[in-house]
Formats: sequence, structure tokens, C-alpha cells
Amino acid sequence: MLESDGVRWAQDLGSDNYNLPAYFGAKRWTYYRLNNRSHNTLTLGNSLQNSDAIAPISKFVSTPERAHAVADLTDAYPGTAKKILRGIALLDRARVLVQDDVTGLKPGTSLEWRLLTSTKIVLSNDARVATIKQDGRTLRVDILSPPAAKFSVSPATPPTTAENQNEGVTALVTAFKPETTDARLGVLLTPVGDHWPSSLPPPALEPLAEWK
Repeated sequence: MLESDGVRWAQDLGSDNYNLPAYFGAKRWTYYRLNNRSHNTLTLGNSLQNSDAIAPISKFVSTPERAHAVADLTDAYPGTAKKILRGIALLDRARVLVQDDVTGLKPGTSLEWRLLTSTKIVLSNDARVATIKQDGRTLRVDILSPPAAKFSVSPATPPTTAENQNEGVTALVTAFKPETTDARLGVLLTPVGDHWPSSLPPPALEPLAEWK
């Protein structure tokens, strides 16, 4: 989840109806609210995350200027890539960088980044910037890499009518198929307002393996 200025920009939808068929059994991870398709994460291809996966935090740093953590998600999507890393960095204690580095990607596999929100989203003409507004506050979301990636917006609706329909919730998505077996997706989330820095340059993207 992501919050600033008293607004929850990225949210977790929580559980669904426990009485759905096999909710705690064979169908559990097919339900939208319980799998990666309804979470603020990266999805490879059309895969559901491996529910038995171990995703260790490989790096963690916290200083007044920067805080970051890197998680190894390789085990979450077995057989799709040699290495899948997700890094989250708090820059200048003011902006959030979400960076995904994927190496050895299986050819033809798509990458899908998503953020679920109950706020209003407006896309720029080139669909590389999303402006999110709520309660008089604003968050700017920029795709830093790759150059061809674009945002789209869709309702966070599950595949069946029996599930919670998540009314009022929107998915901000960028999905693309990398041209090579290595890919980097960088998204910068910046609160906008008089009490936030307004002239900081976009950060240079460095390999997550080199974050210090």
C-alpha cells in the first residue's frame, strides 16, 4: 500500500466471501482478491504466483536521504525467468521508485505492472504519465522505463459475479512484451503539492543488484 497526504493511493482489497466454493481449498488462488492479479505487484505472462514460493528480501537500507528494499520474486513465477527482482526506494523521503529487473525471461512472456486505487486517474496524451487525485491531493505516476511502455486504466472487476465486484476500484496498468530476454520496468510515484519538492530530476535507473 502507498499513502501520502492522508490519502491511500495504492490499496489492498482484502479478503472475499469465505463461503465461495473451495475458498480455503482447491479454488482459493483462482479468486481475484486472493491472487496477484488484484495486487500492486508484477505479473509475468498470465501466471498466478506460486503460493508456496519463498521471496526473500535480499537488500535493505535506510538513511535520511534514501531508503530501499529489494525482494527476489523468482520463486513466485517458476519457469518464467532466471531472476526476478523488485526494488522499492523512498527517494529524498519524498518520492517512491518501483523498479522491476527481470533477466533470462522466457521469450514471448509479457510483464504486467499494476496499482489498485479508489482515486480518480487521468492519463497524459502519450499515456506514460498518470495523474491521480483524491480529496484535493495529487499523486503523479511516471513510467521511466522502458520507452515503449504505456499506462491503461480498467475496473478492478473479478472474472465471476459471485466474487466481490470491487466497485469504485480502478487498476492502473502497464503491460508489454519485452523485445529481449532482459527487461527493466521503472515507475516513479511523486506526491504533488506546496509542501513537496517540485524540481527534483528523475532518478537514474541502476541495476537492482547494484543498489547500495
